[in-house]
Amino acid sequence: MFKKKDKGAKKEAGGGDDATKKVEEDAEAAKKKEEEEAAAAAAAKAAADAEAAAAAAKAAADAEAAKKKADEDAAAAAAAAAAAEAAAKKKAEEDAEAAKKKAEEEAKKQAEEEAAARKKKEEEAKRAQEEADRRAREEAEKQAKLEEQRRKREEERLRMRWLGAPVPKGVDGPMTMGGSYDMKVAFSMLDKKRRGYLDRRQARNLCRCAGWILPDPQLDLMLDGALGTVAKMLGTGNTRPSDPNKTFTLDELCDILEKNTKGSNGSQKEVKEAAARFAASNAQIRRTKLQEVITDAPDFNEGDVEVLLQMVGLARASDMDCDNLTTKFLNAVCSPPTIFEAHKQREKELSASASNPLSLYRSARVG
Repeated sequence: MFKKKDKGAKKEAGGGDDATKKVEEDAEAAKKKEEEEAAAAAAAKAAADAEAAAAAAKAAADAEAAKKKADEDAAAAAAAAAAAEAAAKKKAEEDAEAAKKKAEEEAKKQAEEEAAARKKKEEEAKRAQEEADRRAREEAEKQAKLEEQRRKREEERLRMRWLGAPVPKGVDGPMTMGGSYDMKVAFSMLDKKRRGYLDRRQARNLCRCAGWILPDPQLDLMLDGALGTVAKMLGTGNTRPSDPNKTFTLDELCDILEKNTKGSNGSQKEVKEAAARFAASNAQIRRTKLQEVITDAPDFNEGDVEVLLQMVGLARASDMDCDNLTTKFLNAVCSPPTIFEAHKQREKELSASASNPLSLYRSARVG
């Protein structure tokens, strides 16, 4: 553009130097102005570039600051989160420890309470057991006393129930040891096998223990239900028991004996006559003959004869008066002496006769 203007100016130079000068000056001014404008534009551009650079720098600084702040905020948040997590973890651990401690204390307390309750229960059970034992002992003692009283009353009742045989005619003094208790003892002695019953032979022996002196056939009639008076009237004859194998309980025998307490039980005269027959009508009977007659019965042996003679005070007699012998025997039947009275010096004979309850019982007082 300046070149074009120079060319124009040169064309106009012919119009004069002033004009040329003016043109040059104008051109110079224009050029200067253009340069100034260019410098201003460059300055403006530089300022704009500087401003842009400053803005960019500021933006970069702001971005860096924002980034730094964000990093710091993130670090602070992370630190805060870590601190919060650590605090939460610590609190959780503390809470767990506190809960564990509390649970242990509660468990300990519960265990102590359970132990105390168990101990209390055991003590109460012990006291209750002791009380029960005491009451049981008292009740047992009470029952024992009542049983003893009952037993004594029963024994007394048994003693008061008279089952003894009638006293043989011509014999002085009462029949003793004929109570039901005496029969119970005799029954126990005869029932060696503890069967609770006696056979017919043993039942006859029990009748002998009650004081009966009738012959066996008449005793069989009595055992089979005939009263003593009827049996006496029937005599011995060829009477046979209705049932030889019949057995008898204690109650049955006691009833039979009780029914016959008012019957007939022979007499001293009959016994003396029988003794006289054995003595061949002599007033006396020899000891050997008496022994032969007595041992002929299955329930007696020579030892029993010695015991019987000892019992009536004729242990050393060789010949005995029949009347005196029968009187002594019948008195011993009605009122037998005690074992100690009859066998004080004859323990050996007592041992030999102990196998026969009849001779033992009728030669001793029970009790």
